[in-house]
Amino acid sequence: MATAFGKFSVVTLLLILAAAGPARAGSTGPGFVESPLQRGVFCRESEAGGRLALGAPRARALSPGVRFLPGFSNPGAVFLAGGTLYVACNGASLVTEVDVATPGQEAITGTIATPVNPVDLAVVAGTLYVIDQQRSKLYYRPLAGGTWAYVQLPAAAPRWSYGNVIYPHETLGKMLVLHFWENRIHVVDLATKQLDTTITNLHHLPDRVHFTAAGDRMIVLCVGLDAPSCAAAGPHWEVFDLANGYQKLLEVAVSGECPQTMAEHGGDLFVVRDGGVLSFDLPSGAPVAALGGLSLGRQAEHNGAMLFVQDLAGGVAVIDPALTAVGASYGLLSNPQGWYPPLEEMAAAAAADGRIFVANRNDGCLSIIDWPACFSYGAGCAGSGGFVPLLSGGGCPAAGQNASFGLSGGLGGAPAFLFLGTSTAFLPLAGDCTFLLAPLQPPAAVIPLSGAGPGAGAFALDIPVPAATPPGSKAALQVFVADPGVPQGYAASNALHVTTQ
Repeated sequence: MATAFGKFSVVTLLLILAAAGPARAGSTGPGFVESPLQRGVFCRESEAGGRLALGAPRARALSPGVRFLPGFSNPGAVFLAGGTLYVACNGASLVTEVDVATPGQEAITGTIATPVNPVDLAVVAGTLYVIDQQRSKLYYRPLAGGTWAYVQLPAAAPRWSYGNVIYPHETLGKMLVLHFWENRIHVVDLATKQLDTTITNLHHLPDRVHFTAAGDRMIVLCVGLDAPSCAAAGPHWEVFDLANGYQKLLEVAVSGECPQTMAEHGGDLFVVRDGGVLSFDLPSGAPVAALGGLSLGRQAEHNGAMLFVQDLAGGVAVIDPALTAVGASYGLLSNPQGWYPPLEEMAAAAAADGRIFVANRNDGCLSIIDWPACFSYGAGCAGSGGFVPLLSGGGCPAAGQNASFGLSGGLGGAPAFLFLGTSTAFLPLAGDCTFLLAPLQPPAAVIPLSGAGPGAGAFALDIPVPAATPPGSKAALQVFVADPGVPQGYAASNALHVTTQ
């Protein structure tokens, strides 16, 4: 049964869909061959010859959702700044500039020669910074050109660090340099180009740094690889106050498995380990959820909707932030190697864009994952009888067609409140429920559910999309069902992200 919206709700949805975004295009064509090391990554035959020696390449169609960009030499670290992706190429002492402003039209636009093989890089205020495996000099040069200079740092053990060495804080005008094996973080003042201070009150082996959205807190992941061991009390994550002399505010132990990397979004911290992911409430340090039984690697990104994590079984796993399950998996690696990881770093565009950029050392290519334009995300919460409402959609609507949605699993006969937003969010509510949309605003419609009793409530909804709606227009939807049978008084569905074709 189709349920009609009121005039206000239709107008609201159409206004939200009016925020147009560019359509996405694929990249394929004749003369390309698939990498024998990496499924779904294709290079030109002329470029693949002589470099990929693990079997004869064979031509076939690109894997759905994965595109490629060839032309890199040993790509490793990546840094996304506006519409440009900077890729550190360790095989040729280069930084490669990639125009990524328009999805589907990514292109290499130039290279910058570097004085050392860049293990990591960053761009701040028109200046490019690189550092090598020695980590004793932080090199810098204007993007527009000029001579390289450097900030002298204390000597460090020249052991491989897998990138993730320098972290800029543009607002404070600081650059953090991790000296992993020395258990310290050097803070460089970007205005004076001098060493400002050194953070030494770390637990053991700082491996990753993340700044909160407000910019006043710094999270450090200490992996504890040497002593004490990961099985004991080695791994920790720590929070520091950036406005108060890097004072340590919180320290949380993560024992049992070596943590590999972390990501943060909306007050939730995700710690990726070899066998799964843990989530914590960032302000308190309290554990929230866990997802195990996985085989994961060293890279993770949160794009505002989903958690993307390197999967050693073959590429990138997409995980619901509620850590309920792996929602999708993109096969990128057919022959992962533990000490020479083909998948180096990832960069995530905003959730509304959907692209994930993956540097792949073994193939000389940049993989581009196009996260689907229309997808379900987040987890609902149960109402009476333990039933969790499920919101589903009919795919990506086109201009001039209907956008179809349906709800099942609600309390029969109860009112359902449909909320609309322009982007994703994860706002914790009572009863383990989560508000999954932004901005926060009143419901766009109230819809009575059919059926009677727990789990029997449902509705079907068709909304016509005007013919003038631009392709790439986006909206997000979630439903709350009034339910007096549970303490919080309501149940909630998952959310849907919708993009017009």
